[in-house]
Amino acid sequence: MASRFSSLPLQPLERLYTSDGLLLSADLWQRAHAYHRQRQNVHYQALNQAGIVAGLGVSVTAAPAEVASQYRDRRWLRVQPGLAIDSHGNPIVIDRPIDFRIASVAETQPVVVYLVASHVDPDRLQRRNGTILVQERFRIDEKISPPLAGEIEICRLQLLPGTPTLANPRDVLNPGPQELDLRYRPAAQSRARGSIRLATLPAVTDYAARGASNCADLLAALPALYPGLSAAGPPVTLQLPGDRATLFDCDLVYLTRQQYCDGELAVRRSLQDYVRAGGNLLIEMPDATTKINDLKGAIAEIQEAIADISTSADLADIRTELNNELAACQDKLQGWMAALRQSFAELLAAAGTSPAESGRIGRQHPLRRQPFLFAQWPLIYHKPVEFLTWGGIILAIGDLSLAWGIDDDLLLSRETIRTAHEVGINLLHFAWQRRELAQLLQPDS
Repeated sequence: MASRFSSLPLQPLERLYTSDGLLLSADLWQRAHAYHRQRQNVHYQALNQAGIVAGLGVSVTAAPAEVASQYRDRRWLRVQPGLAIDSHGNPIVIDRPIDFRIASVAETQPVVVYLVASHVDPDRLQRRNGTILVQERFRIDEKISPPLAGEIEICRLQLLPGTPTLANPRDVLNPGPQELDLRYRPAAQSRARGSIRLATLPAVTDYAARGASNCADLLAALPALYPGLSAAGPPVTLQLPGDRATLFDCDLVYLTRQQYCDGELAVRRSLQDYVRAGGNLLIEMPDATTKINDLKGAIAEIQEAIADISTSADLADIRTELNNELAACQDKLQGWMAALRQSFAELLAAAGTSPAESGRIGRQHPLRRQPFLFAQWPLIYHKPVEFLTWGGIILAIGDLSLAWGIDDDLLLSRETIRTAHEVGINLLHFAWQRRELAQLLQPDS
């Protein structure tokens, strides 16, 4: 698991120790000022995320009058002045409009082109003799691969074969091919406390496919509901057992009970190894809700009937019959739950526990409290969602994932969707925190 500080220079800072009589040379002067710049950069890297602070608008423009005729086409962009800060903490100051021509061409397949800005250290440039003051500079480049560390995306566009003309988008939120796409420009902001990587398995049912798709919607809710946690990217679809390296780099894997129980032996063993190594599984069981609710409903009705019966001796036989029926329903529920736990016996063994453990979640468990407090789990489609947990194994009984995405039938209220998102964020936070703390205990962390 990559640390959120992996980009920081983990080396002690050196500063100049001064005393009377010190002979100050150009090299010592540079070192003295480099110390303050390095401290500033480390501070920014540790607490903030690289991105655009202001400006840096971009639009299609006419070719400059001074360029040669063969380059006078509709492939010119104008970048407006603005300010950005890169992942190293360096400011990128563009103080004037810059005209830039996109030179990439899509030959036979569409090509995505990225327009990026980066900081240029003047110490690495050839300096003219006699120059006392130098400016920190910038450069603008086009790439056909995603931006690297130190590069800030200004815009991107998809080029199609045979259509070289560029255009401003007709719909800025849904640009088409050959149109400028500004939706993915990073904004400079506070760095999230942690980053979580979520994975799914290839869907075997429509429910599993919808649940996996809705995981992306849950991650999309993070910035607004809990900025302290960020997504490391969209959910990864694992092809096990081949993707074991990717699996062990994930914080949480979402799957249904059917995906696990009906999966190949090699897939189940990969997941067991993942749990044994400290990974987290969220296993959803939508089919179990009705059976559990029916049994619990019957138990509640019998208990209510017993409470309503007077202590009269004439009703003793009825009371005995109700008590026997209550005990039978409770035994049936306990037996069903025991059989459910037994179906995960090998997985529970990998987590260092057994089917004898109930998996009940107490009042102080992090899933109930961090970051959102839950005394009672939500109702999804009028059915309660329940959770059982054994270390990194979380069993979700109900249709929780259906409330993470867009409800096509418009049957879910805004309150239900928000509550489901908050429960989902508690699940993400639990998985991230558990992996983060486990990683810190490793000798090579």
